[in-house]
Amino acid sequence: MTVNRRERRMMFKPNFLLHGRSLLKLIPIGLHLSARYRVSTSMSTPESSFCTTQVRAQFEQGALLVDVREPADVAALAFDAPEVINLSLSELAQRWQELPKNRELVTVCFNGDQSQQAAEFLQAQGLTNVHPMRGGILLWMQKGYPVLGKRHTTLEK
Repeated sequence: MTVNRRERRMMFKPNFLLHGRSLLKLIPIGLHLSARYRVSTSMSTPESSFCTTQVRAQFEQGALLVDVREPADVAALAFDAPEVINLSLSELAQRWQELPKNRELVTVCFNGDQSQQAAEFLQAQGLTNVHPMRGGILLWMQKGYPVLGKRHTTLEK
């Protein structure tokens, strides 16, 4: 089968009018989904989260680290910091009242995701002195800050 030059151009020429109408029909669907599944930033914002350097400075002012990882993870690798308590994310809803209300609280975890969730939960309960630490124990170790346990256990995650 031989195709002449004009037919070849027509074969590869997209029909923008048809595609344009189809795309216009999808815009309201996309707007609906983006509004419905938007990530909430009303609680913890990047400005309210702490980097590892800020957390180290907060120790001098009496801040308390709240490690929200599971106890087995903390036993394998823990923050070597002045005051750290382990209150796992799975227990937080039942035991958050045990946390001191008059101290600065810094939630920490493995990579920063769970500490963000924990901080948002605690802020929703009315605690205003809560900040998640960005990067978790991974960034803590990367910065050369002390840990207790085996550093290679992080590779298993």
